[in-house]
Amino acid sequence: MAGPAAWINRRILSNRVAVFVGLISYPLYLWHWPILSFARIIRGEDLSRGVRIAAVCLSFLLAWATWRFVESPIRFGRKIWIKTAALTLMSVIIAGVGYTIHYRDGFVSRFKNVPGDVGWLQPEIPSSKDCLKVLGTDQMRFCRMAGKGPPDVVLIGDSHAGSLYSGLASAYSRHSLVLMNLGEAGCVPFYDTESYTLGRQRTDCRPLVNRMLDFAASSPSIRTIILSARGPLNMTGQYFGEDPLGPKVISWNGAEKNSDQADVFAAALKNTVSRLSATGKNVVLFIDWPELNFNPRSCLPRPVALFSHVRQLCGVPRSEVETRNRAYREVIFTMKKEFSGLRVFDPFPYLCDATACYAERDGRLLYQDDNHLSAEGSAYLGEKFLAEQSLLSP
Repeated sequence: MAGPAAWINRRILSNRVAVFVGLISYPLYLWHWPILSFARIIRGEDLSRGVRIAAVCLSFLLAWATWRFVESPIRFGRKIWIKTAALTLMSVIIAGVGYTIHYRDGFVSRFKNVPGDVGWLQPEIPSSKDCLKVLGTDQMRFCRMAGKGPPDVVLIGDSHAGSLYSGLASAYSRHSLVLMNLGEAGCVPFYDTESYTLGRQRTDCRPLVNRMLDFAASSPSIRTIILSARGPLNMTGQYFGEDPLGPKVISWNGAEKNSDQADVFAAALKNTVSRLSATGKNVVLFIDWPELNFNPRSCLPRPVALFSHVRQLCGVPRSEVETRNRAYREVIFTMKKEFSGLRVFDPFPYLCDATACYAERDGRLLYQDDNHLSAEGSAYLGEKFLAEQSLLSP
């Protein structure tokens, strides 16, 4: 079936259209990706069908022009030294420009606040050796302290707590208090609880989280324990908008048989709050902030204004946020009534109005992606947290 006399070769692959595509296939391969990438840079993340079709057609046109006026003359034209010299010079220039863009992490100066907002100016340090040594482990995504001396406050949770850390640490340090952050990405900060995404490699959350909570409960210097985690996802198992990874599952040792995930979440949280409250320390639940169903960078102005398409509402309608968070928030506020000493911080009043919940404030991005706070968002909520909770003299 593959020989030169085979019907598929004589009738299909020898067709002029197929031969033409074969001739331009390499420049077509080179052109199509940057064209589609720049279309997204100019238009934003979501490209209409018409824009995608136009991009593919332009790829074919430029591929033909490249084959006709660049590839063919270089390969089959006169062999003169100037070709080699020109190609070498162009390669050096392209390499230099590429390295400059890579070294500077793009031309972020186009956006005045973005480097600071999303944390590019101060790269995150997930864990420090000194902190890990204190806990007696070498496997923990977040283990860090802001300041010297024993910690006064500990923030425990998943990557949401990790994105909150920089703002809280800065706020506490201005009051001469040391904040410690302990956490593991994807692990809810509940005793004896496993959490994982179906179809992905599992992190053994239970022993790690138990170690964090036991350390917080037994450390004499720690007076306040803050719990922060991605709430609606862990309670429902479902993402907000597209499902990039698969369902999220949590399991707790003390759950009743045949409990659904929402009941497991509520019971495991209640058990943890009960055990931590019994230590006499201040326990604070930092309610999860609203998730987005878009990339917040789509709110930024795009280059080539004539063709740009900037998101009109840099946020999510309040009705959608309420629907997504209703059951989760009911669990939190029911818990607050049950435990008289439990403190709760609600970020919704600072991120939402009656119409929507927003991803930016005064031109500053509050999110770095569709669910994690940016450095600006962390600093903003960190200040609101300390002002509202009056935790400076527990």
